[in-house]
Amino acid sequence: MNRPRSDVAFTPSVKALQERLGSRRNYAETEEESDWWLDTVTPELAAFIAERDSIYLGTANAEG
Repeated sequence: MNRPRSDVAFTPSVKALQERLGSRRNYAETEEESDWWLDTVTPELAAFIAERDSIYLGTANAEG
């Protein structure tokens, strides 16, 4: 299985802000315990997307 890529959303500056606001621990647990952040389109994900009647929008943060 791929390692989570939460660093795409949780850059060092975001993690610092989470730490300052007291939410970093909860996010760190989510990063370790879930597969929400995988960066590979699996056959299951491709099938799920193919069934959708919607669009998908990607964004970038200040770090790319």
